[in-house]
Amino acid sequence: MLAGSLMTVLISLTTAAAACMDGDSETCHTKYGTRFGHDLLPSFMLAEGYFNLNHGSFGATPRPVMEAQRRYQEQMEARPDQWFRDDYFMCVNEAREAIAKYVKAPSTDDIVLVENASGGVNAVLRSMVWKEGDVVLFLSSAYPMVKNTAAWLGESNPSVQVKEVQLGSDWPATGGQAVLKPLREALAENKGKTKLVIVSHITSVPAVILPVEDIVRMCRLSGVAGGDVQVLVDGAHALGQVPIDLVGLGDPDYYISNGHKWLFSPKGSEPNVISSSGKKDFVGRFSYTGSRDYTAFCAIKEAFKFRHHVGDEKIYEYTAGLARWAAKMLSRTWGTRVLVPLESQAFMINVQLPTNSTTVAMQLQERLKIDYDTYIVQHSLLWLP
Repeated sequence: MLAGSLMTVLISLTTAAAACMDGDSETCHTKYGTRFGHDLLPSFMLAEGYFNLNHGSFGATPRPVMEAQRRYQEQMEARPDQWFRDDYFMCVNEAREAIAKYVKAPSTDDIVLVENASGGVNAVLRSMVWKEGDVVLFLSSAYPMVKNTAAWLGESNPSVQVKEVQLGSDWPATGGQAVLKPLREALAENKGKTKLVIVSHITSVPAVILPVEDIVRMCRLSGVAGGDVQVLVDGAHALGQVPIDLVGLGDPDYYISNGHKWLFSPKGSEPNVISSSGKKDFVGRFSYTGSRDYTAFCAIKEAFKFRHHVGDEKIYEYTAGLARWAAKMLSRTWGTRVLVPLESQAFMINVQLPTNSTTVAMQLQERLKIDYDTYIVQHSLLWLP
């Protein structure tokens, strides 16, 4: 039974309204002056009059970052051999160093660049050595790409048991903590068999921040003699939306994220293939794949410069505050509610629409797009408590 339709309101730095964590427009404007809202829109390439309320799918790259990528492309075409043999490796190493520092990785050599989170998840699942009876667990809240890749693994390798952990009736209304009990039960049921657990840092639909540190600790404690349960964190939405401290999160075995969403880096970086470089170490296997355009991740450095110029902490505070203000305003106006506790959300807020009709909800999405040049993401859930 359809109990409610949800609009997932994804509001980013590129949106135009103004409010701070629990304040109003005037408070926010006074605090930040001309640094955010409409005043920052010229720094992006969004069409005039277009309101992008879905930053979470494809992001929006700032002009200075795009200009930097074009300069790298000109450098590549000016001296191709020098670029592919020397310059590229220098710039990608600098990008990895910047990322390692930003996410507090144990070492720069723990960081490699992949084209997107999908490529990273595939790189892990398709390169692990599996034995008869190994179990892979993933939550029912996982992104479809994760579910599809896990299903492929189970179909192509019959020795692996791929199991979906169903979340209970308290999901998502009680926030990220709701995943701990069913995951703990699944680990106990498969003790001694579970080789890999796949979890999101921030789920996509609905958007909920999960307690990754608690999950990693739980998996470590559930291991048996011969090795711990490994953890793969799908952090596609996390980089740039919440501060990341890989060591503080318990140093998960694999952490995969995207830069083109909330970090403001260009779209795409590097796929995981074996190339002519012949390098067999972890970094080397991901470092070179032939004559493709590598300038997207060279420009990651410029994305960090842009964030530093605007103020990284101010981006977190302003954007989360704007999303919370919008959620409260919409739920109050519609007489509905915010689906997930605000402490379990960051820039992506889930607000219930005042209708139980999926058809009406989809019409709203189309009307906003066609009549008001505004794009939102709307989804329906078959359950609401």
